[in-house]
Amino acid sequence: MNQLLLILLSLYSYKVIFADNCEVTPTAKTASLRLKENLLECGYDKTVRPVIYHGNQTTVTISMKLRKLTHDPYICSVIIHCWMIWEWKDEHLHWNPSDYEGVNTLNIASDEIWVPEIAQLSLSSYWEVERRIPYGTCEVGSTGIVRCTSDSVYYSICNAELTYWPYDSLNCSLLLGAWMQEGEEITIQITDNNVDLHEYEADHHWILDSATVTRHLEKYEVNSTIPWIQYSFFIRRHASLYEATVVLPGILFSILVLTTFWILPEGSNRINLCCVAVICHYLQLQYVGWTLGGEGEKCPLVVLFYRDSLLLNCLAIFFAIVSRTLVSTTAAVPAWVSKYTGWILSWRFGQILLLTEMSPEIAATADEDGKEEGTGLVAATKTKPSSNWKIFVKLIDRISFVFCLLLYIFMLSSLTLETKIYSMYGLKNK
Repeated sequence: MNQLLLILLSLYSYKVIFADNCEVTPTAKTASLRLKENLLECGYDKTVRPVIYHGNQTTVTISMKLRKLTHDPYICSVIIHCWMIWEWKDEHLHWNPSDYEGVNTLNIASDEIWVPEIAQLSLSSYWEVERRIPYGTCEVGSTGIVRCTSDSVYYSICNAELTYWPYDSLNCSLLLGAWMQEGEEITIQITDNNVDLHEYEADHHWILDSATVTRHLEKYEVNSTIPWIQYSFFIRRHASLYEATVVLPGILFSILVLTTFWILPEGSNRINLCCVAVICHYLQLQYVGWTLGGEGEKCPLVVLFYRDSLLLNCLAIFFAIVSRTLVSTTAAVPAWVSKYTGWILSWRFGQILLLTEMSPEIAATADEDGKEEGTGLVAATKTKPSSNWKIFVKLIDRISFVFCLLLYIFMLSSLTLETKIYSMYGLKNK
């Protein structure tokens, strides 16, 4: 009797395990539940690619609905928030709707069925990478078409072009591909060459110019290929804020440095103003460096402008110290100083430049005395040596002012013209 029971139990187990047709659980109350049990509990293996014949290729169609881009300036990357839609055909998940009260679709969690191992490629180990598509809800049709939607977050390293900052741009790429399957097993298709931006939330700091997608099929062996797709995001910075906090202060600092050449050298006001300008340049460079975060391969033009302006500021300090020393000396003015000063004052332009009312006749006399007697302007104007040094110092200040003014005009013109041209035409040609 015991042997008979053992034989019957073995036959029943064989029928349950190896039967071709899986019977629906009679206790199922709804058509959807009966359908799910019939599809997933009757020999379905979610670890095996869902094809009847091994040679069949599984086509996965991918589309993206971009939601938001978040920029991280310290590692030059963007965080991509999006809805990803994956679609393929599962040859084991199909049914006749009439057998299940007309049910045409069934919602199933992505971890209950086979999903393609498509994930992000070429990513730094700084982030953890999922080897499968993110968890989400899948809609299965009666013909076997599976459509999964997942709330996905990806990280992308960007190529920063900071030469024309704050009119700079970023080119960020996201690569998605199959980790383990070859192109002969899984092929990747795209629905459109442009990313869906209907649900995109605009960023306050960056403008999204374009979001495109391209498909690639790369060969790595004789009869083997790797399918992958590339999402490209081209963004540029909102420059209005930085025009007020970076570009405008550069113009004000230029005026501040140029003003020092018009301050009388006797007191300490001139040197004090030069020192204040140095502090302003230093703080501005620190602010720009903190804002940039060390991105890019090339130094921005605005940083080069502040660097050169700081050098001119140091030159202004040097002239301020020399001028104060000369006007306080009691030594006689050298003949060559009287000669060239008198020659400049003999011209109306020189009188305007030095803001003096000395007549050309007196200046000519001073020039002649400087040649013959070597006493300079002392003999002509009969003034103290310090007064003659003041005229010479004033001449040096005016020449230095004109020299620095021309340099600042060139620097500001180069900065504004190059950045404006790049913002108008260079970005459009990217």
